[in-house]
Amino acid sequence: MVKTIARTMSRSFEPPTKPPAISLDSGRRHVEFERIVTGNRKLLSRIRSVKSEYSVSRFNTEYLKNQKYALNSSFSLRKRCESLMKSQSRRDVRGHQQY
Repeated sequence: MVKTIARTMSRSFEPPTKPPAISLDSGRRHVEFERIVTGNRKLLSRIRSVKSEYSVSRFNTEYLKNQKYALNSSFSLRKRCESLMKSQSRRDVRGHQQY
């Protein structure tokens, strides 16, 4: 009995080989994938061809205008800007602080 077990344990094990499973609707999935890729390409080309609604220079101008309104309406902002202006007035033309 020990011999039989030893012979069984020393045998090499080869799992049964079967062909890989093949999907029956792989053609349909491939067609659907191609349809999605084509739609994405069309959408991307439309997005790239559109001109921007916003102008950076106009945005910056409006931002500065709104900052002026905020400065005029806020006491603490005015005080902070006044102290910044004083510190900037102490600098010479080259940007070095004068003592």
